[in-house]
Amino acid sequence: MDTRPITPEHLWRWASALMLTIFGALVATLTQKPIVVLVLLFVLGLAYGAFYSLHFILSLPFRRRERARMLLELIETSIEHSHSVEQCLIRLSRSRERSFGVRFHLLAAYLEQGLPLLAALEKVPRMLPPTVLAMLRVGAATGDIRRVLPSCRTHLRDALPRVQKAQNYLVALVLVVLPAQLMLYWMVRVVVFPKFHEIFNDMLDAHMPLATVTAIATLDVAWPTFMAVIALPMFVGLGLYILGPRPAYWVEWFAPKFGPVLARRFDWLATMTDRGMLVLPWQRRRVERDFAAMLALLLDAGLSEEKAVLLAGESVANRAFLARAQRVTEQLQRGVKLPEALQFMDDAGELRWRMTNAAHAAGHFRESLAGWLDTLDAKAFGQEQAVAQFLTSACVLFNGCLVGLFTVSIFQCFIQLIDAASTW
Repeated sequence: MDTRPITPEHLWRWASALMLTIFGALVATLTQKPIVVLVLLFVLGLAYGAFYSLHFILSLPFRRRERARMLLELIETSIEHSHSVEQCLIRLSRSRERSFGVRFHLLAAYLEQGLPLLAALEKVPRMLPPTVLAMLRVGAATGDIRRVLPSCRTHLRDALPRVQKAQNYLVALVLVVLPAQLMLYWMVRVVVFPKFHEIFNDMLDAHMPLATVTAIATLDVAWPTFMAVIALPMFVGLGLYILGPRPAYWVEWFAPKFGPVLARRFDWLATMTDRGMLVLPWQRRRVERDFAAMLALLLDAGLSEEKAVLLAGESVANRAFLARAQRVTEQLQRGVKLPEALQFMDDAGELRWRMTNAAHAAGHFRESLAGWLDTLDAKAFGQEQAVAQFLTSACVLFNGCLVGLFTVSIFQCFIQLIDAASTW
């Protein structure tokens, strides 16, 4: 007997199928033409499938974050009630809970084989984001995973409710405005202007107006430039945003299969990608925030400075930032004090100054750095919001310029045709 719960998704599917059936029966009664009903139902089914697929693809990042959040809640609840985390996850999987997805049951299968939690999570890497998994390793190194759970939630959140509106704007631009611009450019360049050119050659035996020729030349330059500078990065960013950590895992899985030379090339490419992520100011702020939070937590736990810096560098899951942490570790091994060695972590030297003040302040490092960590989070949100608004505004303005240029060129053609017709 199937005891799986009925989810709202199932109810939505059944309601949609029932509405299509009732609508088809109504149309069949009114038209008495079964072929019309079949064609209509087929078109409606395709439309429903297209919209559902679009919803499924665009909701992937949110469902991925929600599954990670629920798993962290389970881990924290199990530890607070002095229960085994592994056994709690296994029991939940046996209850055939479907809200966690297939990977949760795969994780439970590894746990049933006797693997500890972190080893099982490494077997199912897409269950959690790489940074969250690295933070859990840091928590295991301190002996208490609960210490890193607030930082894990902060990384999952990253101002998601506030930035979600701007992200929706970007999705609408990529999926609606940019295709509309492409259709407009195709219509103008392939259909409209050639027809006007034929009309001017056949009826007037003259060339097109100078304004129209200038508009065509401007479109031929402006459109490819816009696609290369703004649209293409937006498409790539949307794809990476939807896919999440999948491309990195694909590269790690495929790289060894192409030999050591190509594997080193893939490793170099991954390192350059991580460096590119640090170029984005909001990403750099968040990496610095996560590193500082983990470093303060490890120092408060009593770990040595060398080990704390290295584990904190690993917790951000960024190879370029890890290389900086390794450089700091080398400086510490040479006898350099921690505040001076941290100058290699950020160009502004703010981390060094904050750690120097925290070392002289009473209390824990985490408490001393709490205000600065909140400031980094706020700055990252402001910078990401500003870039999102700039991109949306640039796309809207460029779209308006294209429409205006097209309108002016068409009216110039109409004006010259009317002038020629008035002289006949």
